[in-house]
Amino acid sequence: MLLGSASFVLRDFSVFGYPIAHYHRECFWRGELPLWNPLNNCGLPFLAQWNTMTLYPGSLLYLLPPLPWSLGCFMLFHLWLGGLGAYAVARRWTGENFPAAVAGVAYAFHGLTQQSLMWPNNIAALGLLPWVVLTAERGVREGGRPLVVAALVGALQMLTGGPEVILFTWLVVGALTLLEGKRQKAKGKSAEAPEAPASSFSFFLFPFSFAAAVRLGALMALVAALSAAQLLPFLDLLRHSQRDAGFGDSVWSLPAWGLANFLVPLFRCVLTSPGVLLHSGQNWTSSYYAGTGVLALALLAVLRVSDRRARLLSLFGAVCLVLALGDGGFLFSALKHVVPLGVMRYPVKFVIPLTFILPLLAAFALKELFRDATSQPPSSDLPSSTDEVRARMARHRLRAITAVLVAVVALIAVLGWFNPLAGEGLETQLLLLYSALAGGLFLLFTTAAVLNLRLATGWRGALWTLAVLGLLFADLRLHLPSLTPRVPPAFLHPGQPDLQALVPAPRDGIARASLTWTALKEFKSKLLPSLADTLLLQRVGLYDNLNLLDGLAKTDGIFSLYLREQQEVEARMFLSGPTNSLPDSLADFLGIAHVSSPTNIFKWQRRDTALPLITVGQRPEFAAAENAFPAMASTNWNPAETVFIHPWDKALVPATNSAPDKVLSAKWTAHRIECEVESPAPTLVVLAQAFYHPWRATVNGQPANLLRANHAFQAVPVPTGRSTVRLEYVDRRFQLGVALTALGLVVCAVLWWRKLPSAALNTNH
Repeated sequence: MLLGSASFVLRDFSVFGYPIAHYHRECFWRGELPLWNPLNNCGLPFLAQWNTMTLYPGSLLYLLPPLPWSLGCFMLFHLWLGGLGAYAVARRWTGENFPAAVAGVAYAFHGLTQQSLMWPNNIAALGLLPWVVLTAERGVREGGRPLVVAALVGALQMLTGGPEVILFTWLVVGALTLLEGKRQKAKGKSAEAPEAPASSFSFFLFPFSFAAAVRLGALMALVAALSAAQLLPFLDLLRHSQRDAGFGDSVWSLPAWGLANFLVPLFRCVLTSPGVLLHSGQNWTSSYYAGTGVLALALLAVLRVSDRRARLLSLFGAVCLVLALGDGGFLFSALKHVVPLGVMRYPVKFVIPLTFILPLLAAFALKELFRDATSQPPSSDLPSSTDEVRARMARHRLRAITAVLVAVVALIAVLGWFNPLAGEGLETQLLLLYSALAGGLFLLFTTAAVLNLRLATGWRGALWTLAVLGLLFADLRLHLPSLTPRVPPAFLHPGQPDLQALVPAPRDGIARASLTWTALKEFKSKLLPSLADTLLLQRVGLYDNLNLLDGLAKTDGIFSLYLREQQEVEARMFLSGPTNSLPDSLADFLGIAHVSSPTNIFKWQRRDTALPLITVGQRPEFAAAENAFPAMASTNWNPAETVFIHPWDKALVPATNSAPDKVLSAKWTAHRIECEVESPAPTLVVLAQAFYHPWRATVNGQPANLLRANHAFQAVPVPTGRSTVRLEYVDRRFQLGVALTALGLVVCAVLWWRKLPSAALNTNH
């Protein structure tokens, strides 16, 4: 990867993350800020998607150097950054280097962290997660300059566009603020009356510190202001998108038996033809494996460590694990009626916090095991302090937990051997047996290495330290075959020869290509023995977002958010009539000049009846969606003669009949469309581009109404004679966000250079 001889290809990376980065880079070098993407879904917002990382400063790491090498380096950098951040957090919380090193390795190479290499935005958010926690904790405690640093780091993570990771990060930060409030409250207690150990739930019962609340509120306000240029367009798109509180359901939940994958990663996995493994029941991630040694240490921390932060992480992790079960757990079903969990989708995503929680709990457990390191020589037989007794008890518990987990691993292996469910044949069963044996052996060896490290000093101690870290790294890197597969970078380069031969070229403003419903379903399930060959055929078939690599326009794509009305039309287009064809009238209106061949999804079939993307002179017919939809899918509709307008726009339409009009010229770019038309009577100019309110229309230099045409597209009324129609994408919310971001930077600069009195913020009320 670092030498540029290979590129990631795993799942969403090749068909989603990389094409988006490629389009972003093309716009960057053209000097454009990509607010709108005209090449997918008949046009949709790009910057507002949030996960496109358009405003994330770290995107310069792949915008400036050549792709795909630079994007691979971008993701590996954030992988390293996350490991370093986990080390820093654990070092501050435990005060020891070795537990912190274990936390850093466990976080950087956690199964889900490695799987996140297929999502550039998620790996960036995960890379910054520990740093947000680290800086926010100090900023809430001290205020002043540390608060400014926390705000800048928090804004950086906010701009990565990993919503679930960001949400979980701030839930942890908020919970830690509760602990900070308790700490500040306890400062007034007498030193002669030491604080009693707290129970698992005690931190919720202490009065909340007003100073901590003020600083947390200020921190969140600063982060929101600094990232407003991204957040305001995103929230606006979310309001107009297909997602609402009821959008998601319990699909792709963590099945009850999925808990076994924390110990045996291959349990009930599907082995695909290229050797990539998928979980049966949920396909969001192939791994959330933390390592058996890390899991044993985390369980020890749950049972033995009394540190309030460890108790908080344990409780939060348990809640997330129950929520990940979806409707299979009582909590998700209860909360989804109160909290809009459906916007997030896929309950299995609640395993994300465990990526951070388990390594930190392991670090706390190691601190507990080595608590007596300085109290007496390792060879002493008698305990000399309470700490020694506690540490000895912790070692006994670690041995007991290890024995139990080894037994559970063996049981899972036996069950999987006789009932593999998703896997059939000897190959799958042998893989499962390997997974179970490897997990059990790594658990035993890691436990032995940890306990021997406690008894070793000098160079022997250094060797045992390397042994523990090496075993942990090997366990995490080898727990799944083909966890991060790669292909030669040439397979992602633009200029695919088979696509260059398409005439007319399906380019922005000229024509479009479209897959049929049958082709889409076949692409989702068709995997060749070689991932490189699979990618090549997907490129020829313009699957998902691969059209962006060649700058070609089509009617679908894969994004988190879609414009609601355009998605409704697309559903009608794909699901009306035979599944291997499209409604001809609707396909003509959308300018579909090429469609997937009904006999070979890797071939394109030309359509000569496609209309230009700008037409004029149609007779308006005022009909609501429930009436317009069936007509648009029927063979009787002629989109060159009739256009459907919503009834509430009737007063804005001067035309009543069709007219023999013509388009004299047209110029179409991503954010600006201009055409000149001539008409003997007032009429409508109809554009086969998705309607979205930031588009502004002018006719002959004067503001004009932009109407919804054919439910999800655009129309502009024009007067008699020759008219120049211009549409421009002007996002007022983005402009307001830029102003708020600038204001946030000014506030940060003032707080940085001005020493505010600390007494006012440190006073408890």
